[in-house]
Amino acid sequence: MFNPDEFFQIGKVVKASGNSGEVIVFLEKGDHPEITKLESVFIRLYGNLIPFFIEHITKKSNSQFLVKFLDAGSPDETEELIGKAVFLPKSLKPRQKKSKSSVPDIIGYQVVDSNFGELGRVTDILEFPMQEIIEIEHKDKTVLIPLAEELITGIDPKKKILWIEAPEGLIELYL
Repeated sequence: MFNPDEFFQIGKVVKASGNSGEVIVFLEKGDHPEITKLESVFIRLYGNLIPFFIEHITKKSNSQFLVKFLDAGSPDETEELIGKAVFLPKSLKPRQKKSKSSVPDIIGYQVVDSNFGELGRVTDILEFPMQEIIEIEHKDKTVLIPLAEELITGIDPKKKILWIEAPEGLIELYL
């Protein structure tokens, strides 16, 4: 019996493809560069995680892969896999990428803008696919500024101060 705490979900079997027992697997977190090198995955069937060995896997898009399992050779055998969750052992989980910026942990830093002056303290760093955003508490309002090296004019880790030059009009949008 497999312990589900030792696994993480990567996606789902979404549909059968053709008559040779191939299925389309949708990956929930987008592109997984190592997925085509996998020898097996685990699929939750009847409350258990069952290993399925991969005969071949082909990338269709960043989030969809055509998969042929060794033990599922017909459409009938693949039919019961449709809609089922696909798992990998946690030992194969990709490590979290470090922050894209070279800025140290700045939560709690005082932010000073070259034009506006003292803005407030950094309360959070919001991570989006294309950009990190610093969340600043200014009096009773929240100000969001892109965490981009070109906007940072200085950092003093000892005094916990971050100097920025926000694009014109950005701060005023929030106040």
